[in-house]
Amino acid sequence: MDKISTTEAALGFIRKIDDTIHCGNNVYISHKAYDNAKNDAHKNEKADKLLSGYSAFVRNVAMSIIGAETLMKSSVTGKKCNRLNTTPKEKLDPKLVGAVYGIFEYYLKTEKQFNEVDIALHKKHVGGYIAQKCCDVNRKKSTKPQNTDGINDILIPEITETTGTPTESASEEDEGGDDKDGTDDDKNGTDDDKVSTDESSSESAEEDNQSNQI
Repeated sequence: MDKISTTEAALGFIRKIDDTIHCGNNVYISHKAYDNAKNDAHKNEKADKLLSGYSAFVRNVAMSIIGAETLMKSSVTGKKCNRLNTTPKEKLDPKLVGAVYGIFEYYLKTEKQFNEVDIALHKKHVGGYIAQKCCDVNRKKSTKPQNTDGINDILIPEITETTGTPTESASEEDEGGDDKDGTDDDKNGTDDDKVSTDESSSESAEEDNQSNQI
């Protein structure tokens, strides 16, 4: 376990000048961040998830003390994971890890009223909680939405109500052309009927003249 140095201030000391709380090893986080971690832990405890409450507290203060970027590229031990066979990551700064242990101890002592034995028992899980937070941060990075730069460069043809789609306009013109041709055909047919009528009238007139002559 990492040694906690509290020579400069006691664990939980509130520095009023900037409203920060001492976590140990001369590491401070904002008092608000500490309160948020407590509230998150309390929510998990109300949902009958006592151990999840402790885990939530440690993971939240680890984010405040160590930072997401460092958690992403580091591990608690710095050793290779045999199960996943991954490349070893840089070991987290023992000073910062010790500060996480320190503020968790303060939380258990003041908020939970635990004795030294119970505190020591729960502190054994801190390394696992921090490792879980490292995994969470890397998981969020891997599921980050892909960059969509350039999507607006795709041109989409505009369709207005007055012109309609090109296909519809072409169809209407074709249909209109067919109607016009049909009208011309009807007109030609009428003219043919008129010529035939005139020829019939001429023939009838000639027959009447011949009958009169006889």
